[in-house]
Amino acid sequence: MTTPLRSTLDFLLYDWLQAEALTGRERFADHSRETFDAVLDTCERIAREKYAPFNRTVDTQEPQFDGERVILPQCTHDARQAYADSGMLGAAQDYALGGMQLPYVVESAANSFFACASISIGSNLLTTGNANAILVHGTPLQQQVFAANEFNGRWAGTMCLSEPQAGSS
Repeated sequence: MTTPLRSTLDFLLYDWLQAEALTGRERFADHSRETFDAVLDTCERIAREKYAPFNRTVDTQEPQFDGERVILPQCTHDARQAYADSGMLGAAQDYALGGMQLPYVVESAANSFFACASISIGSNLLTTGNANAILVHGTPLQQQVFAANEFNGRWAGTMCLSEPQAGSS
């Protein structure tokens, strides 16, 4: 059964953006529409099974601090683990970094399933963004230690935001 989101993504990727043509580039030569579809299928399944059923849970079960660590609902851990195990944290990265060398447009399309299923659980964009920033601006050691462990799911990345005009600095 094809969902409305999947039909829309297929149209956008293949009919409008011609993503399949990217397989003619050396970087993406190992891929085909079949590999792109397999990624989309996997992400749709994980989002349906591990994210969507718990969308309300993460709104009603607030994080708790026990004095030493933050405790989240188990479903958030399970969802994040499934996402990390799928390889999506580093999907567009080089094979040498453990990535799939997917075109970014395919990675973005696949991630839309998680945003639709539960934006509250889908915090992986900060990890990917953090790891990408380290790849561009970090030392080789920082790339090896921090970015690699974010892409493989062992660590999560975040951002620090300071808004002096808003009193959060």
